[in-house]
Amino acid sequence: MEFERMSDRMLRVRQINRCLVLVVFALLVMSLAGCGAAQSATGAAPAAQAEAPAGGEGETRTLEHAMGTATVTCAPQRVVTLEQGATDAALALGVTPVGAVDPWGDKWYGYLADQVQGVAAVGAETEPNLETIALLDPDLIIGSRLRHEAIYDQLQQIAPTVFSETIGRTWKANFQLYAQALCREEKGAELIAAWEQRIADFRAKMGDRLNTEVSLVRFRAGEVRIY
Repeated sequence: MEFERMSDRMLRVRQINRCLVLVVFALLVMSLAGCGAAQSATGAAPAAQAEAPAGGEGETRTLEHAMGTATVTCAPQRVVTLEQGATDAALALGVTPVGAVDPWGDKWYGYLADQVQGVAAVGAETEPNLETIALLDPDLIIGSRLRHEAIYDQLQQIAPTVFSETIGRTWKANFQLYAQALCREEKGAELIAAWEQRIADFRAKMGDRLNTEVSLVRFRAGEVRIY
């Protein structure tokens, strides 16, 4: 009888041990599965970030310009241009401003006339109308320190503002700055490369005639300019 009792106890112990082994095994499998799922989930995020295109919609970038820095969200849709070069650059880059300063002489150059139809006038280049600019609700304002340094702080309160240092002969650097602000660097680089190729072709055709010296005289109301 005692032997049979011991046998029963041993059998029960074995059964309990088997159950414990199965439970531990099941818990181990579940734990490994959870770790695998977690590893898969954490591994997916960097891959998605790596595939996200640079300069995508909604990207924020900080630019250095003549007045300091400006944070711009790509790509600006409502742009106000405060100098003729900025208007020209924006249109060349495929961006039609919602507002632009009046052309000199109250008439747009022929190659721009069709492109600026419907663009709101924001006053003279030397004295833009801040109220009109604010009503246009721009997400970017571009201009020059030479013209608008005195109103920069007010413009900043309306929208991110990017200024070139000056105008005229620095047009190429200005154009590249505006292209950055508009998040269209690649298009800007293409246009500059095409311009440089045209200049190279022109020089090749002109040859020695490029050594000819010329003077230009420009008459304006109240002044005469000699180049």
